[in-house]
Amino acid sequence: MEKIRIYVEGDGDVKFIQDFIKEHYNLDLQKGEDIIKTGGWGEISNKGQALEGDRDNSRTSLIIFDADSPKNDGGFKIRLQQIRDKIVEIERTIGNPLLYDIFLFPNHQDDGALENMLENTINPANYTVFECWESFEECLNGKENINRGDGKFTIPARKTKIYAYLETLLGETKQEKEQVKDSKRDFRNKVHWDLYREYPLHLKSFFDKYLQ
Repeated sequence: MEKIRIYVEGDGDVKFIQDFIKEHYNLDLQKGEDIIKTGGWGEISNKGQALEGDRDNSRTSLIIFDADSPKNDGGFKIRLQQIRDKIVEIERTIGNPLLYDIFLFPNHQDDGALENMLENTINPANYTVFECWESFEECLNGKENINRGDGKFTIPARKTKIYAYLETLLGETKQEKEQVKDSKRDFRNKVHWDLYREYPLHLKSFFDKYLQ
């Protein structure tokens, strides 16, 4: 097993990676030490000192961000190249090559984000929730929004879809409502999630290179 430090975008990513690695490798990674929240792919330039420190300590920097899509000026190929360019800039500044690897959600080949990964990581027994959500989207697409010139309703973002998925499965107490938040989710809860489905194994193959 190699020494690693992981760089992600936000709190939800931190929690998912913590639970994923605990489940598959029985390792407890600490936020702010083993997993660093950057705030977004564009902020990786501000982590040059930390990345250099990883290299100096023979630690591989694992950069795990969203591929995004053309709608937010991204997409797998574009975002991958942009991150690589950022790394090259850091390497020029410090005068040494970095020790790093990159994985882009959802599967390191398609456009998308963590939420696309999560959609394909739910316990299949609960898919009825998504079937109802799809009916909701179809209903909106079939109606007219009199408040907009194009007459269309905006379909809620995938973040909202994942939020709704958990909210329907959990109760109504304050404590249960807290568990819906992306930083509070329990991805090892097998009633809600299945981290052994085929889709999340793309990520496991990435980690296997360093954690086995």
